[in-house]
Amino acid sequence: MRQIATSKEELRTVTFIDGDMENFPLPDFPIDTIVSTFVFHHLTDIEKQTAIKKYYDLLELGGKIIFGDTMFLSKDVHHEKITKAYARNHQNLAEDLQREYYPLLPNMERYFRENGFTTRFQQMNEYVWIVEAVKQIKNV
Repeated sequence: MRQIATSKEELRTVTFIDGDMENFPLPDFPIDTIVSTFVFHHLTDIEKQTAIKKYYDLLELGGKIIFGDTMFLSKDVHHEKITKAYARNHQNLAEDLQREYYPLLPNMERYFRENGFTTRFQQMNEYVWIVEAVKQIKNV
């Protein structure tokens, strides 16, 4: 993915920084956007909240977080997807849906709001959502 992104002319002014969701080198310039795909579900709820707080501190006012990941509207929907996967004999999918820490949209919205972000969610398919969180002035 990085090789594709760095080869695009329209992204020539973008600086890409390697790291994971919690540990990465801090650049010596302001950060205006944090982007990741299919990583956030590896973090526990506590780790998600800690990461979002850290991102608030790193981003400039109006800065954005854009994540694409498997997310669910509710625990019921999550369980329905597991049941459906088993019924379709998609054993690996069903097991993966139980093994990882897939976020619930209401929780994600709350984590971002509590840390000074407004959010917008867009569903891409039955599993994948894009969240765009924009840093606002935090109410203390």
